[in-house]
Amino acid sequence: MKKVAIKSWEGMNVEIVTLGGSLKSIIPSFTNKNMVLSYKKFAEYKTNDIYSGSIIGRFANRIENSSFEIDGIKYCLDSNLGKHHLHGGSKGFSKINWSIYRLVENSLTLYHKSKDSDMGYPGNLDVFIKYTLIGNKLIINFDAVSDKDTFINLSIHPYFNLNGFGNILNHKLKIDSDFVTFLNNEMISEEIPVSVANTIYDFRSFRELNFFLTSDHPQLRICNGLDNNFCSRGDFLSGELSNDDILMKFKTDMPGFQFYTGNYLNYHGFEKFGGIAIEPQFYLNAPNNRYRNSVLLKKGELYSHFTEFEFEKV
Repeated sequence: MKKVAIKSWEGMNVEIVTLGGSLKSIIPSFTNKNMVLSYKKFAEYKTNDIYSGSIIGRFANRIENSSFEIDGIKYCLDSNLGKHHLHGGSKGFSKINWSIYRLVENSLTLYHKSKDSDMGYPGNLDVFIKYTLIGNKLIINFDAVSDKDTFINLSIHPYFNLNGFGNILNHKLKIDSDFVTFLNNEMISEEIPVSVANTIYDFRSFRELNFFLTSDHPQLRICNGLDNNFCSRGDFLSGELSNDDILMKFKTDMPGFQFYTGNYLNYHGFEKFGGIAIEPQFYLNAPNNRYRNSVLLKKGELYSHFTEFEFEKV
């Protein structure tokens, strides 16, 4: 396990822990505050049960009943959330000590080979994650290829707190999305997205998280806060997070962002609502519903997506 630092020519600094490929710190050039939650002790990344800053794979979020079928063959996955499968299993990519493939001043590329049947998934999967700094922007590229047809949904799981401490209740969130997927009582996504219009989930203009989190809505009671996937309108999904001093813009070419307001961080040494995870992804439980073709990676084909986070002083 190593800590690797990269720096943009404009002075933005980022630290990555090779265990989990975890983002330990993001410090824009105009502040000395860390924009993401991180552990005080380096050794705590060996457990990291909140996936702080980590690469998520092979499949981000939940797969119902820890199984799926490809060409009539049923694959049984590691069950690490009751009977369900979460974030690639108990030994998913967040638990891997990634290899340094390439390192230059402003960029780091990590590599991992996930072997056939790893956590139950078919195919030997070669995965490259590249972190690049340009100005005060962090760009993350996710690339992978498999020697068998397989399902894949790579992501990253940083918890953002633009204050650098405390909670995010003073943050405002804007999401350029017209639809959200709700969760059932087992925290499995409903298949049909719901319009955000005339609901508290309408973040098409800035909405205060404090107002949202203290609202009365059945989903808030199920999730104990925000823990939902918002859907892209087309080729890209974007949005903004602000605390009035710093503005963070985010964008991905994946069809969704999962937003999680750290609803249970108080059980893991942090403050409740101590950060908001903004996770690029394909839809929850996609291998078992109408979205399965969007996450099916065919043998020899390239999986390639990006996500970026850019910081500005307000």
